Amino acid sequence: NASAEDRNGNSVSDNDTDNMDATDGALTVALTINDNAETASISGTTTDVAPGSTVTLTLTDSAGTVQVITGVTVNADGSYSIDGVDISGLVDGDITVNASAEDRNG
Repeated sequence: NASAEDRNGNSVSDNDTDNMDATDGALTVALTINDNAETASISGTTTDVAPGSTVTLTLTDSAGTVQVITGVTVNADGSYSIDGVDISGLVDGDITVNASAEDRNG
C-alpha cells in the first residue's frame, strides 16, 4: 500500500496485489512398454501441480509420429499414471515421452 500527500495536502493512496510463485513446478515421467509392444504404461510425479489437474503426455516415435494423450489426472500425492495406452500406431524403436502440466500458479 502506498500513500502520499499532494501539494494541497490531499491524501492519495493506492495498492496492488500480485501472486508470488516461490515453488517451481516440476514433472517426472516413466514409460513402460508391455511385452507385446502394443500397449504401454506411463507414470510420473509432479511438484506444485494441484491434485485433480491434468497432465498431457506427448509420445513421439523414431519416425516422428506423434501421439497425444490428454486428461491424465494428478492424484492427491502428486503422482499420475495411465495404463493400457495403445501404441500400435507408433513404429518400432525409441519412443520419447514428454509430460506437461500447469503448476498452481499457471
